[in-house]
Amino acid sequence: MAVDFATLVYLPCFQAFARPVTITPLASQPGAPQRWPGRRAEAELAALYRERELARARTAERDPASPLQIPGPKKVDCSAFFIFSFPEVSEKAESAMKWVFSALALLVFMHAASAQQRLRATDDVSFYVAPDGNDDGNDCLAAVRPCRTAQYAYERAMRDWDFAGFSAYIRLSPGIHHGGVQLAGVPVGTYLVNIEGRRSDEDEKAGRCTLSQAEQIIVEGSSGTNIFAGEDLAIPAIGCLTLRAECIEWSGSECVARASGVTGIYCRQTPVVDLAFIKFDGLSIGITAGSCGEINLAGAMWISNSMHVFLQASGSQILRGSNGPIIALNPVDLTYFALSYDGARIYLAGPAIENLLIFRARRAV
Repeated sequence: MAVDFATLVYLPCFQAFARPVTITPLASQPGAPQRWPGRRAEAELAALYRERELARARTAERDPASPLQIPGPKKVDCSAFFIFSFPEVSEKAESAMKWVFSALALLVFMHAASAQQRLRATDDVSFYVAPDGNDDGNDCLAAVRPCRTAQYAYERAMRDWDFAGFSAYIRLSPGIHHGGVQLAGVPVGTYLVNIEGRRSDEDEKAGRCTLSQAEQIIVEGSSGTNIFAGEDLAIPAIGCLTLRAECIEWSGSECVARASGVTGIYCRQTPVVDLAFIKFDGLSIGITAGSCGEINLAGAMWISNSMHVFLQASGSQILRGSNGPIIALNPVDLTYFALSYDGARIYLAGPAIENLLIFRARRAV
């Protein structure tokens, strides 16, 4: 039994998902009025597939004038699974074709359902995170009912919201946060995600953060991890906090050893990462730009510990403006202050570092 795809499949899908297109002739018909080709295209599509069905009928030595045998209903719900018969192909090919049609229909249905369920922003949206918060079904939207991890807040922002041109903020409360955020992709309706320590509205509007404010919000990473990572077109703006390797050995209430191989900021395959007012404490590597566009240092960077390398770039660039000083808080020892390879560039406007006398680098670059 054959199926009239032109009538039962392609036309219903065309009617459901096609959008009108206005054509304004320029070179071929100057001065001609605008026209909408939707009905004409629909008729041409129907004629094309009807002609193909008639050709198949002739090949099968049937009377082309006789009506085709069409099983089932005359309308197809494009959001449901397609179950068809394909008499002109092998059983294996028919099974594969059914699976493809079913998968495509399911994807369309899931996309439509996802679009309907997203919350649409009417103003900037803030997601609140605190070390004593709760991730279990929390929407993270209230400061008095925060989530526990920034990663969970980020996933809610990516999954639940259409920001409609407004900004997304993940606001971290004072305390020690275990784990940062691994960002990938772009939120619906906006292009970046702001992740910052909570500060006063006045300081936020003025774009400032003091060292004492940044020290109140500590984000720790475990051995061999990146505390914050932006990948695959994600654009994070991170500021007003401290990045630190977690403690792995205690002597009473004092930490005597911290995790090794921890990187503060990492980016890969993303256009830009903005950083400002960040303290680096107990890390192996401060900032790594790996095959991404650029990392902008737009505010103060405070270094309080020795590390292997502070700035590292591969096939990328790191830019520091004149309003973003790099300040050593203690005597620190670096294998490299800045390491560039594979055509990467690191630009430092103004003096490279403040408190240079207590800053020792075995190699500057």
